[in-house]
Amino acid sequence: MSRIFSACMAVLLSLQLISSQTQDTEHWRLNFDQSPARHAYPASFYAVSEASHFLAERYWRQQQRSRALAYYQRAVDQGDAGAAYSLAQRIPAQREQWLRAALELGDPRATITIAEQLRSTDPAAAIGLVEALPASAERDELLAGLLFNHPHLLADPSYQWQQLAPPTSLWQRRILQAQAFSREHGLSMPDQPTCTTRMTLFYHADQARAHAYDWLHALAQHPFAGLGLCFVEADAAATGGVECEQDSLGRAHCVAEDDAPDADFSIHVVNAGSANVRANHMAIAQSASFDIFIHEMAHLFALADEYPMREPLAEAFCSGRYRFSALNLVITPQASALVNYQDLAALQDRLPWAEYVQQAIAVPVLNHQGQLLYQLGSPATGSVGLFKVDTCKGTDYQAWRPVAEMTFMQQHEVGTVPDIYIELMRSHLQAEQKQQR
Repeated sequence: MSRIFSACMAVLLSLQLISSQTQDTEHWRLNFDQSPARHAYPASFYAVSEASHFLAERYWRQQQRSRALAYYQRAVDQGDAGAAYSLAQRIPAQREQWLRAALELGDPRATITIAEQLRSTDPAAAIGLVEALPASAERDELLAGLLFNHPHLLADPSYQWQQLAPPTSLWQRRILQAQAFSREHGLSMPDQPTCTTRMTLFYHADQARAHAYDWLHALAQHPFAGLGLCFVEADAAATGGVECEQDSLGRAHCVAEDDAPDADFSIHVVNAGSANVRANHMAIAQSASFDIFIHEMAHLFALADEYPMREPLAEAFCSGRYRFSALNLVITPQASALVNYQDLAALQDRLPWAEYVQQAIAVPVLNHQGQLLYQLGSPATGSVGLFKVDTCKGTDYQAWRPVAEMTFMQQHEVGTVPDIYIELMRSHLQAEQKQQR
């Protein structure tokens, strides 16, 4: 009986101690709130996590790192999420460990940080984390971005990114473009109501849709807007049927199981790799600039590079073994700088821009035997003719283009798109459409 009594007394004493401890914690929390500097130490002792965090920050500012870290750790043990987040900033080598601890303790900054890390590898998990946070401007914009770039992950179709988007010009522009994409024929360029060339966008990266929208916004004010282009977005199922990889040279390449049935061209926005065009498919990294986007689109529309091609591509292209008929170039042997009248006439006939030529494409000269020959190259730089370009540099061939000025096919950042190039691409696309009919 005495043993039972002793056990009961022990339990009662334990409960009293726990109750006393709880009362002391609340007591010191109130005192700490009223005067942090005065009551920090006893409050920390009685498990007031805010006090422990307060002391950690004080010691950190005083360069007493070991004491600071001890109080940070105590604050975390007492349930302080902010202390765990601070440790993630203070100890880079253990950043992930403390971020996870802060996340588990409910720190919204840690949740935002981890969601940002997951947006490219596990966007569904990132959405789940951010959705659980209380509404705030930062939370809403991050969630809007995740849902915008991954609309197929929406569990509730009535829950749209447009409802969360901040009232900035960037997001308002995206909303308008998304509305345009929802129409039957996709997004058409301004002042081009007739869609003659249909292009399907495939998104394979976490920010692909955002970057594509930025490119299309800039495209609306670009000379390419007059080519009769319209864009549609592939759905998640179609995108999932496309395999993207990088070749040995780092060029992105995507292979579709089935092409989009109504598309003339496909544009695959991928995570990384240099841009690449094969047949009617283009792969481009989401980080690419608008100038690179335009340059690669020109490849789709039969324009070739005007900078020196790398070996062995230069040899294959310039010798005619590469299956690509460029609209902006003609190739001649290096040894044929001087040609007779018949060869000159044959060259003029095979110029893709023959109907647009505004001057002679060669200058008459007399050779040592008194024969009349023609030196290839136009004399006037301000009009359409025949001008050397370095595409075939390092080979036995010479490339020629219709203009003297540097163009976007020679240096994409220059941005100069000659009118003749727009006309050549428009004629090419119209001819392609007629063949398909």
